[in-house]
Amino acid sequence: MSKVYVSPEEIVTEFLQHYGVQFEEEMKKIYLCDKEITELPIEFGSAFTTNSLMMFGLSCNKIEELPDSICTLRSLKLLFCRSNKLVKLPEEIGALKNLKLLMCNNNKIEELPDSIKNSSQEFKTI
Repeated sequence: MSKVYVSPEEIVTEFLQHYGVQFEEEMKKIYLCDKEITELPIEFGSAFTTNSLMMFGLSCNKIEELPDSICTLRSLKLLFCRSNKLVKLPEEIGALKNLKLLMCNNNKIEELPDSIKNSSQEFKTI
């Protein structure tokens, strides 16, 4: 019998615990670098209802796509997702007003989303 989840928090809690990280609603930083991760739960961003997450490290994994819910992490300042297998970024990632650094080099991304290209906000994209 498969487990039934009732909330994004439960899904993300189990996901993080699998990689040795304890979920806390008030988390400021998450390091999940070099863990052989192939995908994030689609509910990932929805689990952080307090919008406290400021730094998210996902570099050196095997992730092909970031879930759109990552664009709900309004406090996010630093997103490290270099050296994965990303082919694109979520279209609304440029709407993250606090994002200062997006490190996504060494992936398969051919073009940045319009929300980044057309953004008036200043942040570094590497």
